[in-house]
Amino acid sequence: MASFCGSSGRLSYPVSILFFNGNGIERLGPASQDGNALATALDKASSNLLPVRRSEGGWGDVERWQRSLTALGTLASDEAKQPGRKMVLWISPGWPLLITTEARSSGKIRDTVFSEIVALSTGLRRARITLYSIDPINAMGSSTMRWFRYRDYLKGVTKVKDADTGDLALQVLSEQSGGRVLNYSQQYLSGELASCMADAGAYYLVSFDAAPTEQTDEYHSLKITVDRPDLTVHTRASYYDHP
Repeated sequence: MASFCGSSGRLSYPVSILFFNGNGIERLGPASQDGNALATALDKASSNLLPVRRSEGGWGDVERWQRSLTALGTLASDEAKQPGRKMVLWISPGWPLLITTEARSSGKIRDTVFSEIVALSTGLRRARITLYSIDPINAMGSSTMRWFRYRDYLKGVTKVKDADTGDLALQVLSEQSGGRVLNYSQQYLSGELASCMADAGAYYLVSFDAAPTEQTDEYHSLKITVDRPDLTVHTRASYYDHP
């Protein structure tokens, strides 16, 4: 945290620490710039954490997947009540993609998945949340193809029939919100956190009037380009519109 926290422990930006465990999302007090106080609260809470249980078999993965999406939706709903831009640094290997389970096969499941995609995309956008996915332990290995399977789902979902559980991966939601995905750094977690926080230093807020639509959950892709080849623009990738 040294790169965004002074020697006095004063943080450059207000920070909230939240846990996602067996009880859902739990917040350790209000946002604060007092890094020492946040560290103390974190130390006190660590002994009382309830883990998210990893049940055996595919249905255990389904339960963790559902709990994770509910937690993210709750966070977006809560933060929508607060003004301003927020950066959420989700420190986790992510939840299961459910690629090989029965949870992704039926038309009814695809309806549910598409509704969840729209709800989370809209919820994060309205809350002005940029989501970052940080794997703190390089759980799958930096070069493991399985870890990078999420990249198959970055295009965006325009129709119910194309919806898949992989479209709700933490990494997918992060990149589509304008955030980034980090799964390994020689600097370990502190370097990854500092890299993400550097994005808070400068940003532009761009708004526009969308064309009217008569279709519910109409998909629109977004892209911003600049005339500086040495710069990379991170921005929300899409939105869903309503009549």
